[in-house]
Amino acid sequence: MDLTEVKDIEAFDRWLGEHNVKGIWDRDGDSTDFEPFLWKWDELYSALVKAADFFAVGFGGRRNINLINPTVGRRRPTHTMSGSLQYLMPGDVAQSHKHMATTCRWVINGDPGAFSVMDGEAFPLLEGDLLVAPPYAWHGHYHDGEKPMIWLTATSELLRLNHGPAGANYPERIQPADKPSGWFSGGPPYRYRWPETYGALMALKEREESDPYDGIKLDFTNPLDGGPTFTTMAARIQLLAGREKTKAHRHNSTTIYQAFRGQGVTVAAGRRLEWSQGDIFVVPPWAIHQHENLTGDDAILYSLSDDPVWRGMGVYFEESEPAEDRAGAPLE
Repeated sequence: MDLTEVKDIEAFDRWLGEHNVKGIWDRDGDSTDFEPFLWKWDELYSALVKAADFFAVGFGGRRNINLINPTVGRRRPTHTMSGSLQYLMPGDVAQSHKHMATTCRWVINGDPGAFSVMDGEAFPLLEGDLLVAPPYAWHGHYHDGEKPMIWLTATSELLRLNHGPAGANYPERIQPADKPSGWFSGGPPYRYRWPETYGALMALKEREESDPYDGIKLDFTNPLDGGPTFTTMAARIQLLAGREKTKAHRHNSTTIYQAFRGQGVTVAAGRRLEWSQGDIFVVPPWAIHQHENLTGDDAILYSLSDDPVWRGMGVYFEESEPAEDRAGAPLE
């Protein structure tokens, strides 16, 4: 179509699109907003077990199920972080490899006979442990134990935008574990142990050091500089005491949660996300949200956030106790 033939805005927009440009007035498809979403553990676990019927771990090097938020518009739970569940069966060996993306692995079901080998050091995969891999750290996994192992894996999607040097597979199926325990090549420690994490939560509970918006909360920090787990992604753990209800707040970072213990509800952007042990849910940036523990026992939430990115750029914002009429559905 010749531009001289264009007689209205709709035709003009079509002409612009045909020439790979777009007017600032045309906002269709520009939004990056997405909605809160929750995945139920029973469904996820059943899918993992069924996947083992069809696929060996050698298929693509992993046996993973990706979390997909249908409101994101791509095969991810959020725009900035991926999320998937890996199912490792006894006898499995997952190919050692490396890549640019930073990775956090939260062990949901562990086994003392399952190991992750990272840069030559072997780490047992025990329930409640957090294992992390900095960019280009070799990592692979093997299972000589007795029961299936499951973890939640998350990577920073932002690093996928920078292609840089390509990743690679290790020359052997699994990198030899030739480094002593406690050795690591830089960055965060590769393993944060659950007994230490839980002990720290209990110590803070005893001292009644609770945040009104998140309960008792701990950061998995980088011991080299005291900063976040990674500059692109922060892993955290929080405890809500029996019947505790937090105040509402919001921030311009995205958070992925896994209900490690307990049962409760999170209201985010007006949506009630009723969670129980094992469930995974996501809270989008700038969504007003608050948590409530629905039982008399402690509830524990593991989480991943992209806030280090925005803090590092000087554009992180948080708003405490937004107006009640904007807080969404009440917690009842």
